Amino acid sequence: KHTVALAVLEGAKVATEKENASLRENVKQMGRDQDILQDTMDEARTLVEKEMVVWKEKLQHSQIECEKLEKQLAMADEKLSDLQTLSDHATSEKEGLVQQLHELHQTSAALEEEHTAALDVLESAKVATEKE
Repeated sequence: KHTVALAVLEGAKVATEKENASLRENVKQMGRDQDILQDTMDEARTLVEKEMVVWKEKLQHSQIECEKLEKQLAMADEKLSDLQTLSDHATSEKEGLVQQLHELHQTSAALEEEHTAALDVLESAKVATEKE
């Protein structure tokens, strides 16, 4: 019985040692897997950090371009306002000149009537003088 028990215990010991060896190997493999995973995560983190730097630079560049465009837009608005002022001034001047032209036409027509009336008077005087 004792020998059988020792044989059983020896078998259990061998089985336990094999199981322990297998577990140790599994732990080593898990350590290697963890190292690989850590390396992969480190590489991914580095890539993400580089991408973030690139995107931050792009964002900064876009903001600078946006500011330039806003300045150009403000200048264009100012020029447009100046042109509108000039256009309004030119329209006002044109209206004044049209009014002056209208007044000159009226004056010219009145002078023409006076001239015609004076010619009629002179013609009548000439006729009267010739009759005398």
